Amino acid sequence: MQRRYKPGGSTGVSNLLLGKQFTSSGGTNSSYPLSNLTDDDTNTRWVSAAQDNINLDVDMGAVYMLTRLELVWAGDTTKNYSVSVSVDGSSWTEVYRGTTGGTPKETATITAFTTSPTGRFLRITCIDRQGPATSGGWGHSMWEARGFGVPDGTYGFGVIKDFAAAVDVAVPSVALSWSYNGDPINGFVIKRDGATIANLDASATSYTDTDVALENNYNYTITAAFQAGNGSASATTTANVSTATRDPFAHPFTSTSPWNLGIKNNVDTTYDGTLFARPAAVNYETFSHCVVMGTDADPLVTCVDTNHGNYTEKWRIPSWVQPSYGSGNYSDLHMAIVNEFPDGSLKICEMFGCYDRGSTRIRNRRMAVVDLRSDGLGPYAGVRAWGGSSIGGLIRQAEIEAGEINHAIAIAVDMDNQLGKIDPGQWDGTGYYWDGSTTNAAQQPGWNPGIKRNGFGQQLGYVWPASEQDGFSASKYRGNIRMGTYYCIPSSVNIDNLGLNSAGLMVARAMQDYGVYVTDATSTVVVTYVEYFYGRSQSPAADTFVSNLRSNIGAITNELRKVNTNNQSMPNGAPLNSTDRRRPMLPDV
Repeated sequence: MQRRYKPGGSTGVSNLLLGKQFTSSGGTNSSYPLSNLTDDDTNTRWVSAAQDNINLDVDMGAVYMLTRLELVWAGDTTKNYSVSVSVDGSSWTEVYRGTTGGTPKETATITAFTTSPTGRFLRITCIDRQGPATSGGWGHSMWEARGFGVPDGTYGFGVIKDFAAAVDVAVPSVALSWSYNGDPINGFVIKRDGATIANLDASATSYTDTDVALENNYNYTITAAFQAGNGSASATTTANVSTATRDPFAHPFTSTSPWNLGIKNNVDTTYDGTLFARPAAVNYETFSHCVVMGTDADPLVTCVDTNHGNYTEKWRIPSWVQPSYGSGNYSDLHMAIVNEFPDGSLKICEMFGCYDRGSTRIRNRRMAVVDLRSDGLGPYAGVRAWGGSSIGGLIRQAEIEAGEINHAIAIAVDMDNQLGKIDPGQWDGTGYYWDGSTTNAAQQPGWNPGIKRNGFGQQLGYVWPASEQDGFSASKYRGNIRMGTYYCIPSSVNIDNLGLNSAGLMVARAMQDYGVYVTDATSTVVVTYVEYFYGRSQSPAADTFVSNLRSNIGAITNELRKVNTNNQSMPNGAPLNSTDRRRPMLPDV
C-alpha cells in the first residue's frame, strides 16, 4: 500500500488558484481557454488538443503547503493524471497520482499526498485519455481546479521584475536594470554565463558590466536570497554586444517586426485540425517570388499599376528578370525589385499580376512600395501575399546556402479553410478590406476604388498583423482561418525525432523558433514559398533543398498549432521588450 501524506493543522479557507492563470505544455482549444480552469464556474471548462502528457502549470504566488486539491474533470476525457509541486518552478516533486472514472463533472478531492505537498508552483499532468477521447480524436478537459493550503513560513516571497539589458557598443558595456518587490533580502548576486560578476546590496536597481567584448552574446541571471526563510527570487535576460548589422536586402525589416521576433518560450497553442484539410506543398517553380537588386547600370523601367488609375513608379530592373509563373491575369505573376535611393533608403517595389514585360515598361495590376528598414507592416506591406509579406516570410536561396532561417515562415491555406470577409459593400468602420466595387477615399496616390482602412478587425476575416485579405474572398473563402493567423511548432515537440532531412529540419526549426504566418489562400493545398529566380538558372543547393523539403513538408505542417495570443502588445506571444523568447533579438538593419 502506498503511504499517504496528510497535512495537519489548518486546512486554509481561500481558493489559492482562483483567478490564477495556468499555462499548458500542449495545445488548447481556443473556445475553451485555460482561464476557465480558475474562474470558479463549473459550467466553463478547458479543453486541450488531442494529445497526451500535457503539463498544466500555475504559480500560486507564494510557497504553500497544500491541504486540499479539487479537480472537476469532464467525462470521457482524461484517464490518468498526476500532481506535482515545485518551490522554484524548475525542480518538481510528484505528490499524487490518480485515475478518473470518466463520468461527467467528476470531482476528485485530494487530501492525502504521497509526500509533503509544499511548493509555490503546482503542476497537473494529464497523462493519457479515456478510450472515447482517443478514438474520437478529442483532448483532455477539466471544468475547474481549486487549491487550498497554508503559507509555509520557512520560505520568503519576492519578485524581481523588468530585468533588462541595454548595450553600449562604444564602450563596450551592458547596463542591467531591475526592480524588486517582496520580503527583505540580503542583496543581489549577478551572474554572467553562470559566473558571478557582482554582489550588490539590497537597495541596488542597476549594474553596468564593462567586462564584455564585441560580437558576443551574454546570458545574465540576478538572484536575491531572502533574509528570513528559505528560497530566493531570480530573473534572467540576454545581451547581444555586437556592432554587426543586418543587410536589409538579404534579411529585411526591423528586429522588432513580427517576421523577425523569436516566439515566446512555451507559448500557449491550440490544435486547429482545419489547417490540415489539404496536403502540404512547396511553391518554387510556380507561384513563388524572387527578390532582385537593381543598380544604376540597369534599365530604368516604368511600372504602371493599371488597376489603380495607372499609378506609375520608375525602377531600375535588371533585363533578365521576369515575372513569376502563374496562371491567368490575377494569379501571382509577381516581380519584386529592390533599389537604393539617393537619401540612403532601401525600398522594394512588389508588383502583382505583371504583364507586358518590356525593356522600358511593365504593367501590373497592383503595386506596393515598402521600406526594407521598416517593420514591414501597414496597409501596403502587412502580412499578405503581396508587398512586404512576400519577402518577410520567403525562404531565400541565400538562407538555404547558409543553412539557417532566422525569421517566421509565410504559408498559404486552402480556400475551404480561409474565412471570407463580410459581404461586399458592408463596412462597420473598424477594418480594411478590398472590395472591388466600393468607392472610398484614396490611401495612396493613384489608388481609388475599393480600399478601406481604419485599423484591424477580426470580423473582417483578418487579424493583426495582416492589413487586408484577398479580393472576392467573401464568395471564395469557406472556412474559419483568418488572414494573418499565427501558428508554430510547439516547443514540446522534439523536431529531431520527426525523421526529417536537413531541409526539413531547417524549416521546422524556423517554425518552432519564429512561427508561421498565414499570408495567402490557395485552391487545394497548404503551401510555403521558396525563392525562385525567374529568368535565370537556380542555385543547385536550392533545387536540392526543395526536393528534400517536399518529402518532409507534410510531416512538418502536421505539427503546427495555432498561437492563442498574438497582437500588437504581445507580438509573437510576448510583450515587445520581453526576453522570454526562443531566440535573442536580431541585429538591427
